Amino acid sequence: MLIVSTFWQFVLLGFGLCPAYVLAAQGTVLVYRGSGVVNFAQGSFGLIGAYVDLELQNAGLAPVPALTIGVLAGAVAGALTYVVVMRRLARASQLVRIVATLGLSVFITQALALHYANNSSLPSPIISQTTIHIFGAHISRYELTLFIIAVIITAALWAASKYTNFGLQTAAVSENPRAAAALGHSPDLIGLLNWTLGGGLGALAGILISADLGLSITTTGYLLVPALAAALLGRFTSFWATLLGGLIVAVG
Repeated sequence: MLIVSTFWQFVLLGFGLCPAYVLAAQGTVLVYRGSGVVNFAQGSFGLIGAYVDLELQNAGLAPVPALTIGVLAGAVAGALTYVVVMRRLARASQLVRIVATLGLSVFITQALALHYANNSSLPSPIISQTTIHIFGAHISRYELTLFIIAVIITAALWAASKYTNFGLQTAAVSENPRAAAALGHSPDLIGLLNWTLGGGLGALAGILISADLGLSITTTGYLLVPALAAALLGRFTSFWATLLGGLIVAVG
């Protein structure tokens, strides 16, 4: 009975970590679907969003507006990455583009480390951290709410990819950019929008996990590792499989 109880507790702990992994992974999937690039800078977008959120809270801004601006900062970082770096490497090999995202990740991480070192901070959460007991184990209201948010965002991304022109154009560009361009769809615009959304999701993941586990260059920057594992389990294409992959990685 004790073994069952302990296992169930770790399952609930996994549900608490899962949302951040899933959101960062969904951003990675968006980028891959829009430009065919595995984005190793996703964890750095999380750092940007989390530190913008922290600085704004320290300046006296409430958690919700600070979170909103932090997500926008991550989205801007994603857009700039595409415009300044990835669009210029559109005809480069897959390896070159992946190395470019790795270089960008190192640049952002080290730039933030120069200012913040490896000091740990705890931003204020947007939802109460009160504990909920489920079948003898416990999980915070914050973590449970975040899991619900992750499911809702996953459903929204799936619906957008399947039923909107943007989703269909993204699939077309991913399959054959030249054919899509011949039909009047701009690969540049599709890539820009997906990198922007991916950066915003990465920032949101960084902010949410920082309010739960604390914010530091090391802990938040390593968000990329489980996020990539979740995206890989989703084959970088399926939003629902990525959600399941995030849950498997978090519980594991």
